[in-house]
Amino acid sequence: SETLLFLCGTLVLMTLLSGMYPALILSGFKPAVALKNKISTAQLGGVPIRKGLVVVQFAIAQLLMIGTLVAVRQMAFIRNADLGFDKEAVYVVQVPTDDSVSQRVSVFKQRLLQLPQVQSVSLASDVPSSDNKWQSNFYFDGTESGDEIRFPTAMKFADADYFDNYTLRFAAGKAYAESDTAKEAVINETMVHKLGLTSAEDAVGKRIRIGFMDTWMTIVGVVKDFTPNSLREETGPMVITALKQNYYVAGVKLRPGTGKGTLDEIKNHFEQLYPEHYFQAGFLDESIARFYEQEEKMATAYQLFALLSLVISGIGLYGMISFMLGQKVKEIGIRKVLGASVASIVYLFSKEFIYLVAIAFCMAAPVAYYFMADWLNNFVFHIELGIGLFLSVVAIALLLAMLTIGIKAFRAAIANPVDSLRDE
Repeated sequence: SETLLFLCGTLVLMTLLSGMYPALILSGFKPAVALKNKISTAQLGGVPIRKGLVVVQFAIAQLLMIGTLVAVRQMAFIRNADLGFDKEAVYVVQVPTDDSVSQRVSVFKQRLLQLPQVQSVSLASDVPSSDNKWQSNFYFDGTESGDEIRFPTAMKFADADYFDNYTLRFAAGKAYAESDTAKEAVINETMVHKLGLTSAEDAVGKRIRIGFMDTWMTIVGVVKDFTPNSLREETGPMVITALKQNYYVAGVKLRPGTGKGTLDEIKNHFEQLYPEHYFQAGFLDESIARFYEQEEKMATAYQLFALLSLVISGIGLYGMISFMLGQKVKEIGIRKVLGASVASIVYLFSKEFIYLVAIAFCMAAPVAYYFMADWLNNFVFHIELGIGLFLSVVAIALLLAMLTIGIKAFRAAIANPVDSLRDE
C-alpha cells in the first residue's frame, strides 16, 4: 500500500508539473499576441524553467523505470531460485490428525501409491517450504558431558520417503530407516555449524536429544541447506526425524502430464477414508508463490506507472520542442537556404535535450539506488544492482527523447524554406 501511494503521488506530481506551468503562463497571454504567434521566450518564463521541467519529468520517469527493472528482475530471480528441494508437481493434501483417524494415514498413502500417475508419496508434519521455528534445548553428545545447548531451530517430522519425494540433497550420510518413532535423525548443514562441528561427516554417528523427547537420536545424515521459508530470511538450523503421530500432510509427487482425473481420484480416496473431514489440497509451487504476492503486485504497479510516466514525459517534451521549433521557423529556413542539411538541423535541436536527459539520470540514479537497495535488503537472497541496469534505463530515456525530438525536428527540417520565410 505504501508503494502504491508513492507511485500515485509521483504520477500526480508529474501531471501537475506537465499542466500547471503551461496553464499559468498561457493564461496571461493577450489573445491577439497568441493568435499572431508573437509569444516570446521571456513571456514563457525563460529557458531555465522550461529545461527544469524537462529534467524533473525525466528524472521521475527514470526513477520509476529503475524501480521497475529491479522489481521485475528480483521476482524473476525468486521464481527461478534454487530452493534446495523440488517444488514442481507436488500435490499437498492436509491429513486429519485426531486420534480417531490417525491410523488411517498409512492406508491413505498406500492407496495413493497405487495410482498410475503418482510417482511417490511422503507423510510429514509439513512441507519443506513451511517454517516452524521454536525454542528448544538440545543435548548433544559431541559436547563435554553432553551439556545443554539452547537456540531456535526448525523441527520437521517425516517418514523415510520425505527426502526422495522432495529431492533433498545429502552432504553426508543417508536418510533414516522407516520408523513410527524418533530413533534416528537428519540435520541440515546450518545445524552442523550450530553444534560446533567442522564438517557434515563429523556429525554422522553423533547423538542428539531434544528437550521434550526422552530418547536420544542418532544423526544418520546431513542434508544440504534448503529454504524452509521465503527468500527474505536466512536458513536456520533444522532437525528432521520420524514421528507418525505428527504427520499432518501428504506430499504427492505426480508424474509429468498428470491431469485433473488423478486429482479427483486422490480426493475420492480421501473422502472414503475420512468422510467426516473436509478435503484440503493444493500444489506446492502455488503456495510458495503466495509468499511473494505483495512483491508481484508491486512489480506490476511499477511497470504501469513507469509506462505512464514515460508517456507524460514524452508528451511534455513533444510540446516543448513544438514550441521551440515554432519560434525558430525562420532560423531553420535561413539555415536551409545557406545549405544546412536535414541531419544537421535535427542534431541542432536534439543536442540541447540530450544533456537534459543525462542530468535527469544523474538525479534519479542515486535516489533509485538508495530506495531499491533498501527494498532488496528485505531479501537474504537477491540480485545485485549492477551498472548495466542503470545504463539500460538511461539508454531507454535517451531513445525516447531522440524519437520525440527527431520526428518533430525532421518535419521542420524538410519543410519548404519559402513557406517559413514568407512574411506574415
